[in-house]
Amino acid sequence: MAVQSDGPLADSEVQALQQFVSQSPWGPLPVRRRNARRLSEVIRPQVWVIDDVSLPQCGRASAGVARQYCGALGKRANCQVAVSVHAATGTASCPLDWQLYLPREWTDEPDRCRRAGVPDDVLHPEKWRLALGLLDNVSEWGL
Repeated sequence: MAVQSDGPLADSEVQALQQFVSQSPWGPLPVRRRNARRLSEVIRPQVWVIDDVSLPQCGRASAGVARQYCGALGKRANCQVAVSVHAATGTASCPLDWQLYLPREWTDEPDRCRRAGVPDDVLHPEKWRLALGLLDNVSEWGL
């Protein structure tokens, strides 16, 4: 799919790109690893920052959406949360790796997970366990 644009993508182009990414047959880790290496070369990080990033959502069908603390809004709200590791300096930062946090209410409902495309083997991990796994990835990538 070749998309050429001189400005913002049209809604149909955004939807086509989202479908392409969400239905890709390959795993995301090699792409993340390559991006992380290239970004680290550019900003030459002084530290890694672990964070949880919240994405406010309207519906409840997207994976991980639940009523939980949403930092973007500063209160409990319907949102998705991702745990992330960022490379940072005093003037720049960029995400190196991230993973969606699945609240227990999701993993306790296997049918709901299946409808949202969550693999059957995904369990409810605590955020700190996700962070340790992400740090392991970044370390294994030689960063």
